[in-house]
Amino acid sequence: MDETTTSFGYWVRRQRRALDLTQRVLAECVGCAVATIKKIEADERRPSVQMAERLAGCLHIADDQRARFLLVAQQERAVDTLPLAAIPILVPTALPLAAPVRPTTSFVGRADELRLIETRLIEENCRLLTLTGLGGVGKTRLALEAAAALAPAYADGACVVPLAGAEDAAGVAVAVLRRLGLPPVGGDAVAYLLRALRRRHLLLVLDTVEHLARDAGVLALLSELLTSAPHVALLLTSRERLNLQEEWVLPLNGLPPENDAIALFAERARQTGGDVLLDSSMVAEICRLVEGLPLAVELAAGWAQFMTPAQIVAQLQSGLPPLPARLRNIPERHRSLQALFDQSWALLPEPMRGIFMRLAVFRGSFASDAAAAVAGADLSSLLELVDASLVRAEGGNRYDLHGLARHYAAGQLAAAGAAEEAQQAHAAYYLALAQRDPGQDAIEREYDNIRAAWLWALGAGKWAALWPAAEPLFDYWMNHGSWDDGRDLLLRAVQAAPPEDTSGYAVALVALATLLARTGHAADAQPYAEEGYRRALQSGEPNTIALAEMHGALLAADRAARERHFLAALDAGRQGHNRALLARTLMLYGDFLRDAGALAQARASYDESLAHARALGDQALAIYPLGNLGRLALLDGALERAHALFAESVALARAQHAPIALADWLLRLGVAQIYGGTPALATATLAECVRLTEELNHWRNLPNTQIWLAVAALQSGDVAGANATLPLALAEYEQRLRGPEALLPPPIELAEALLSLALHHAAGARFTEVAGALGCAEVLGAGPDPFLVAMAAELRAQAMSALGEAAFERAWAHGRTTPVSVYLAASARTKTV
Repeated sequence: MDETTTSFGYWVRRQRRALDLTQRVLAECVGCAVATIKKIEADERRPSVQMAERLAGCLHIADDQRARFLLVAQQERAVDTLPLAAIPILVPTALPLAAPVRPTTSFVGRADELRLIETRLIEENCRLLTLTGLGGVGKTRLALEAAAALAPAYADGACVVPLAGAEDAAGVAVAVLRRLGLPPVGGDAVAYLLRALRRRHLLLVLDTVEHLARDAGVLALLSELLTSAPHVALLLTSRERLNLQEEWVLPLNGLPPENDAIALFAERARQTGGDVLLDSSMVAEICRLVEGLPLAVELAAGWAQFMTPAQIVAQLQSGLPPLPARLRNIPERHRSLQALFDQSWALLPEPMRGIFMRLAVFRGSFASDAAAAVAGADLSSLLELVDASLVRAEGGNRYDLHGLARHYAAGQLAAAGAAEEAQQAHAAYYLALAQRDPGQDAIEREYDNIRAAWLWALGAGKWAALWPAAEPLFDYWMNHGSWDDGRDLLLRAVQAAPPEDTSGYAVALVALATLLARTGHAADAQPYAEEGYRRALQSGEPNTIALAEMHGALLAADRAARERHFLAALDAGRQGHNRALLARTLMLYGDFLRDAGALAQARASYDESLAHARALGDQALAIYPLGNLGRLALLDGALERAHALFAESVALARAQHAPIALADWLLRLGVAQIYGGTPALATATLAECVRLTEELNHWRNLPNTQIWLAVAALQSGDVAGANATLPLALAEYEQRLRGPEALLPPPIELAEALLSLALHHAAGARFTEVAGALGCAEVLGAGPDPFLVAMAAELRAQAMSALGEAAFERAWAHGRTTPVSVYLAASARTKTV
């Protein structure tokens, strides 16, 4: 049976969330205040007829439902005559958050603590709550349960971020951004994170932060996040409190030995095949001896398949060696934890001990295939370690070790003198994995282990293992915006390694040069680029030459040199039969040809690029040639085809979780929607694009997106909406015109900015200013876009009709002689803009 509701506000909220629109984005689309949307969704008010019309467009109400929606909005029909949206109904307008991980085991006890977390975060408006306690007390497990329970209370849900591998504030920021699906595009990851979260309504769970509790940069980041992102709440797990002014603390102790701890022991014992008829008094004594510590209870329960509860009690009372002092924050009363690990170790057969200790080299979770290659663990071995509560099964054929178990295993590995052998196997497996992952899914999933493998190989001087992995990792760093991390890892390796006459080394040099240039170190990049290019040519290997030539084209200063490099790259790529490299090069060469006005050749280049991507089945590789074919269709005046191609690129970018591509093609889709006369749709599309470009610090696209968002607002008659974004874009362009050459915006973007300014002046009947803006824009040229040309012609006709030909010509001539930077600076400072 279909769901129904009698609440119009709930219906609107359901439809909005099905589209993944925030209240702010919907308000921007409708042209009202956020408070108005909140009141409508709370059933505190109904929209006017005009607002209901705009709501219908922004909420994508189907044509055959629109009339009924308008009647319902005016209370002339019952709400339950409208079908409730499924979730989701259309492609979402924001990147998905990482869902809270749900462990495969049941959650026992902690009901009071769960209620208290909810009270603190929801009812008492606590913004920073830290769960504290010793290792193994269950902080992470409780935080995961709280995240799952409280996610519906936050519009953007809950996101759990493990931070055991983070070393500083930048590492924290990168980990959070990666979990959100918003990797930083070079530059300052902390700044990107603050920008990305400022509009979120989100519960952010930061797990395992005790090693960062005294890091001034991390503490400053958390404080600033609370200030700049007023709707984000932080739930932390740590062995010690952070001592921040904003912090609330919830200390955790062991489970009550008389009930919850017994229930946990009994359940885990049954899972491992232990006797279900347990002696309750002995089980209670076990739980008392370990003071209800959940990890200790689970470890002891794992023995139930071999020992009776009475025997377990005897083992715990036998006075085994105390916990080593190197484990921090373990009070004297918990010294029996070492006995638990020692006893679990003693119960393992000798081959299982070797497997368990070698698993310590993994960083985070790992797949069973990796465990087999690195530790010699088959599936039955892993399941036996899971039964012993030494390894955790995470679902999806992935496994992990508790932090304390990993620490214990690492100690045994070092004591056995087998650490280097295990590390070498780990590095060999993951660096080889990077080389055989053309789609980069495995690199993204296993990046922490791959990064650790790179660093170990670097420290051990295993250069032959590093260089073959440089190219696939370079693609990953470029596509995911991890420019800083890739630059630093490559730079450390190149500076430490002796030069080699190998293709892999040449690729590493070229990749390093490109990453240095992308992160603002163009002068430093040049010597690496030259040496990499020289070594690539010497190698005689076509794929290496093709890669070096392609990146040489991107770094070349003049047009003739760029074309020579592109043609050489295509020739080498065809010799090497490298479809992926050909697809990328042809797409970039198509951009070069389009900018040069060679549209037929550009179309052929894009078509061939798309053919290679489709032959490979690489959806991510198809995004840009598809979108660029849409740009050519727009130049041909084929608006419907352009719109369809842009929409396909947007859908592919969403499906491939490619945020940079998503922002690029949302912009083009929004422009096509403006050209098609659907400003409400364009406003929603471009508002998402603005938010995404801000979050990614995609600064080259931001002012142009703001320009077109202002045009959409003007097309809707929303002058105030245009006033909110147009000055920001004009000021950014004016500032970039005064900066270095590398920051100069393309002339077509400046022309678009001036035309949007002319539209804004026309809305206020300031036709002298319209003529001046048109004159200034004409010097730049509107390019071959017929829709832009038509927009300029219509504005010209309006201004000439209002002013008369002589007055128009004077104002237009003045605009032509005014430098663009001066014109934009004056306009950005004018209050009416």
